[in-house]
Order: sequence, then C-alpha cells, then structure tokens
Amino acid sequence: MARTSNRNNLTDAKVKGQKPQQRTYLIYDLQVPRLAMLVQPTGRKSWVLNYSVRGRPRWLTLGAAYVFGVAEARRRARVLLGQVADGRDPQAERTGGNPQLRTPRQLAPLPAGPDIVPDARIAGRRPAGGVDVEKQHPQVGDGFE
Repeated sequence: MARTSNRNNLTDAKVKGQKPQQRTYLIYDLQVPRLAMLVQPTGRKSWVLNYSVRGRPRWLTLGAAYVFGVAEARRRARVLLGQVADGRDPQAERTGGNPQLRTPRQLAPLPAGPDIVPDARIAGRRPAGGVDVEKQHPQVGDGFE
C-alpha cells in the first residue's frame, strides 16, 4: 500500500505540516501503534487502522484528517481495536459482511434433516442426479437454432 513508513508522536501541527510526496506514504502513531496517517500524492490525508482477523491483515479508513484531529483518531482507533479484541471485525460490520469472528467448529455445516437439502453448489458437490443444470450448454437439435 505505501512505499515508506515511519513512527512518530503525532500532533495536530505535525499532521498539518506533512507535505505530499510522489508516492503514498504512512506515518504511524507511537501512542496507538496500529493507527497511521496516510498521505497521498494529491495532498489528501486520511486516518487508517491496521489490524488482523484470523491472521488476515485488514485496513480500515477512519476518516479524513481534516475532519477530525489526532486525539479523536486515537479515540476511534482504541474503540475499534477493542472490538477486534472482543472477536469482532469492524470492517465487515461496515460493509455488511459477517461481523462476528467464528471458530472452525462454529463454521462446521449443520446436519441436514429430512426436509433440508443442502445446496450442492455451496457444498462443492454435484447434485444427486449427476448433472449440474447451470453448466449445461445447448446442443445442436435442442431447438435453439
């Protein structure tokens, strides 16, 4: 995402003083280590939060640096990092994905009852008849000439 990165004790004056460069760069905050200010070549500055969910890195944009200052960015970052520590994914909650982190046991398929037929496409299997209707192509003589 960024070419260079460094750590600094961010203040509102330091945020305003950051000049754009040819490439996007990050400045991490020393007080909230995963909070960073992203400075783009256009001069736009944004607050971003770097965290991981089940070993997968995630980036969450908190907002533009001109909308709120360092103190508010730190407060928001601490709240979001607390949610991550509680097993939630703030990015998934924002985008409407699965907000709760689940263990493999919770993700295991439920047993199918007599009236429940698992969807073969989701399970990665072919339907019981052996023919996947969605993969059938019209053949010569099927009346599609």
